[in-house]
Amino acid sequence: MKWAEFQQFWRKNVIIMDRTEKTTYVGKLVQETSQFITLKNCKIVTNGKAKESEYLAIWKGKIGVIKLAEQQPKEGEDNANTKDSKA
Repeated sequence: MKWAEFQQFWRKNVIIMDRTEKTTYVGKLVQETSQFITLKNCKIVTNGKAKESEYLAIWKGKIGVIKLAEQQPKEGEDNANTKDSKA
């Protein structure tokens, strides 16, 4: 993903699912480099267990889907306006 793809998510709460869909990250996107993105006040959910981290760097190659957290549809709803980006 390039900066133009991350710009819409900048300084917003996002939900990131890794390519294996085993781990989900929720936090504020605060930094983007050529290889990593950094989340602030992040929750990491793996196999239903959550951990918290003040800052977390995620390798871009690990990202499957990134979505704005504020625009998540309610369970069972399909929302065409949800902004997401496949890496």
